[in-house]
Amino acid sequence: MSGKQNRTVCRSCFLYGDHCATYPREAETIIESVLETSGVVFGISDGRWPFDPERLFAAGQIYYLIHYYSQVTGEQYYTVSDPKLLSAALDYILSQFHLRYTTGFKPRVIDGKRHTIRMELSKETQRRYQGVQSRFRQEYLGVASASTSH
Repeated sequence: MSGKQNRTVCRSCFLYGDHCATYPREAETIIESVLETSGVVFGISDGRWPFDPERLFAAGQIYYLIHYYSQVTGEQYYTVSDPKLLSAALDYILSQFHLRYTTGFKPRVIDGKRHTIRMELSKETQRRYQGVQSRFRQEYLGVASASTSH
């Protein structure tokens, strides 16, 4: 075995209409599992269940879970109402997985808590690559990686 570390990368794409809800604690358990890794969540649907951001958090639950998961992990949710375009949308999502650039850092504290992330492109990068989009998760979970816990 080479000196490279084995890492499990969790990337998810949900082909789902997003017509569901759960209690915040259950949703947070799933998000924490993703935040422990470099995982992201994309969503795609046929638009039969329209997204209403006013109802994302209602009646003590989180609705539109895949929208929520994709927002928290810094990715996107796509709605394609024409079934002929679903394959193109999925192809686009898969290309996003391929073109994704991952930055890494070593947390100062391994405390099992969430910490905010702030990232921005330098002025030079913005000038040089006009129109480039920077998407990133808003938080990380300060846990020891599998390679450091052994």
